[in-house]
Amino acid sequence: MNRITCLLLMFCGLSSLVYAQTNAKVTIIVSNPHSTARSNMVVAIKWSDVTAKYPSIDTSNFKVTDIDTKKEIPFQLEYLGKKAVQNLLVQVSVKAGGASKLVVAPGKPGNTVRKTYARFVPERYDDFAWENDKVAYRMYGKALESRKDNAFGVDVWAKRTSKMVINDWYKSGDYHADHGDGLDYYSV
Repeated sequence: MNRITCLLLMFCGLSSLVYAQTNAKVTIIVSNPHSTARSNMVVAIKWSDVTAKYPSIDTSNFKVTDIDTKKEIPFQLEYLGKKAVQNLLVQVSVKAGGASKLVVAPGKPGNTVRKTYARFVPERYDDFAWENDKVAYRMYGKALESRKDNAFGVDVWAKRTSKMVINDWYKSGDYHADHGDGLDYYSV
């Protein structure tokens, strides 16, 4: 009798383990009904939809993977000023009329390539600079308004690289010469 009880408990334990593992992930399908392919688009998925299918999700220990390519997908949790997560933002490329299948599962997310950056630049007349993987901008700082050379406004910096460059350019102080990554064409 003890042997049967023990086997029954083991079976119940294994069943609940399989159930927990199947509920420890959620599949998401992102479709593109348009006739134009969407490249690197950001899609918002309601967090309540994710937690409805994966209630035990740990917001600090999950990753998103494309089922077909097996590649990890960059994501961000969006709070919209609230204490609880509101949306899961993913960046995907989907062919015209196609779909992308993603899986949200436990795991440590890998490092992603930074595509945007912004910062206050107190070391250069209180500028504010920001960039993405295509172009960089500089908003002249308040400290420049008192100068006689009329140096205020926004600079557009042409980039020839997708990497983030503004910190390097400010550090060198030589952003008016192209050293391979682009430059600020307009010198004030």
